[in-house]
Amino acid sequence: MMDSSGQWLAQLEERAERQRRWQDRIARKQSERDRANGRPAPGEHSDATLPDAFAAHRAKKEAEWTEEIATLGLGRDRSKCLGPEHKMLACVTSYGDKDPRAINTLIANYADAHDRFGMDVDVVVWVSDPRYATFRTDWGPGVNVHVSVGDGSLGHDFAGLCRETVRPHLHRDEYTHYLVSENDINVTSSNMEALCREHRHLNATGRDDLHPMLVRYEDLVDKRGKYHRVVVDENYCNPPQVKRVEWHGGQRYVVPRNPYAAMFFLPAERYRSYVSKLERGIAMLRLEDPAHEPWIDSYWTKNVPYGVDWYPGGLVREWYSSFWFQGFTTAVIPMDTFGEMMVHHMDDGKYAASGNLPEERAFVGAARRWRGVPTSVSDIGYEFDGHRRRCDEVLN
Repeated sequence: MMDSSGQWLAQLEERAERQRRWQDRIARKQSERDRANGRPAPGEHSDATLPDAFAAHRAKKEAEWTEEIATLGLGRDRSKCLGPEHKMLACVTSYGDKDPRAINTLIANYADAHDRFGMDVDVVVWVSDPRYATFRTDWGPGVNVHVSVGDGSLGHDFAGLCRETVRPHLHRDEYTHYLVSENDINVTSSNMEALCREHRHLNATGRDDLHPMLVRYEDLVDKRGKYHRVVVDENYCNPPQVKRVEWHGGQRYVVPRNPYAAMFFLPAERYRSYVSKLERGIAMLRLEDPAHEPWIDSYWTKNVPYGVDWYPGGLVREWYSSFWFQGFTTAVIPMDTFGEMMVHHMDDGKYAASGNLPEERAFVGAARRWRGVPTSVSDIGYEFDGHRRRCDEVLN
């Protein structure tokens, strides 16, 4: 008879296998969409960015939010935050044969940050096979792109490779900001500026345990031709419910139940603070000298057992994008500048088409109605084509 620890490990392995099957299905469907969208042939180099069928809709949405924010008379510093005195290290993990135009789109945003703010940007893109490095790498002075090849057998743990990129630099003064992102999160220069401002505002409150986050969204048009922008989560069934609303520095912030944006943007001092707390915690729990603690090295690289599948909720690659320092910080979303905190998940319809996901205004409305009890917006989510996926369908 299998003991309790053996049963636990067997359950972890079974769950990991279900997740692998699910990801394989998603990858196949995404490949089909890519081909229909004019993607270059495998191995073919491309300098192009992704076509944007929703550009006009997105511009209209952004204009609406900008006008709304301008009328609020916010009691916070709205002056320029990023400038030529700053330097950013951006790291992207790209597992598998990703459309090179998607990577070009990400790097184009980083290049725009250089042009707009005058800050130099170093970009590291991890690929699982050198054949997949068919994106543009020459972006001119001030934007340096480096390709690193990781171990494709890592699977979900591949997302942890940006730790290897960051670690040699973190305790030096080479970079003022770090951006870590998955390969389909379209973080714009405006997103970076908004995050920088929010960090500045929260720093003034003395709360270094708070960090502003972006909210992922997808665009889609239903059969009636109506445009929708829906808030997405790391799986189909859990839109980011409003856990609570807090006031910091005279401003309202949403604390989402699921603080995951598939990326993070941190000032160097904040990143160092979280890592220091994390390593001290590891050493304390294991009662060993942190200077000679091999598990810390393993944690920093990639060899966390089962793709950190032991973490509550069974998280895998998502964990690397933000959850790994959740014990020392709380992710918050500013309510009054919510429109600036929206980040485009470029695989439109990948999650949104499943239904049961709220539109952006529904999420904000739920936050404004918060009265001390966690608010779920899942039941007022947009039902795409009348189809609601059950949670047990997602991994089976």
